[in-house]
Amino acid sequence: MKKSLLSLVACLLMGTVTCQVQVLTDTSMETSGAANNGDWISTSSNFGTTWCNIADCGTGGGPMVPRTGSYYSWFGGVSAAEIGTLKQTFNVATAGTAELKFYWVIPFRDATDIFKVEIDGTEVYALESSTNIFTTYQEKTVSLGNLAAGSHSIRFYSAKTAGHSHNVALDDVTINVTSGMGTQNIGLSTGINIYTNSLDNTINISNKTSEKKATIGVYDASGKLLLDKNYDISTTAVISTKGWKTGMYLLKIKTDQGVISKKVIIK
Repeated sequence: MKKSLLSLVACLLMGTVTCQVQVLTDTSMETSGAANNGDWISTSSNFGTTWCNIADCGTGGGPMVPRTGSYYSWFGGVSAAEIGTLKQTFNVATAGTAELKFYWVIPFRDATDIFKVEIDGTEVYALESSTNIFTTYQEKTVSLGNLAAGSHSIRFYSAKTAGHSHNVALDDVTINVTSGMGTQNIGLSTGINIYTNSLDNTINISNKTSEKKATIGVYDASGKLLLDKNYDISTTAVISTKGWKTGMYLLKIKTDQGVISKKVIIK
């Protein structure tokens, strides 16, 4: 049996920071399925839970199997009416743009039955009536927009009418939150820090020295001067990079204390 998967953090520190964090736990449902609830909490009005493995639930004639491991969540599957849910509470450390990904099989369904996903009680995806049935696992990606830092919840909800052939198998659920926090080039002798922000296309220059003003020049990789301007650095100075080509740039910042140079990469 696989262990519960911990949050995956992948931060690429290359001029622009893209920090991607996988915020759900037990993404393959192995621990929660075996324990009949855990990180994931499941309910079913017919069976008490939607947790399944092949030994307990069969395969529905073939397609209703786990995608990975031994456990998965099976909504519907019998002629009786059913309401089934699968829910997890998770935490987002740093706000960012979120994307939900899950894998599912839908070998039978009725257009009037419901299968939807909610974040913090708000519907973010509902199974369309035009969705084709499919008998092998397919990936589904749902954009969640921006998620604030803090606690959130995700819930899968299924409701079927008596006599309908509604079947959905669900496995391997992840939510990746991507934040563009910028790379901070910290430790310059003058106390001036430079970082880029990929979300709003800016270079930001913060200052911990007593200097209030600076002349900032920006050069492209060929050495061409693109910008030469005086800035107030008593607060964070912001340079727009909108329309700039991707690549490496050189910043020269001149104050009364001297000149510093720093490379940044725009992606």
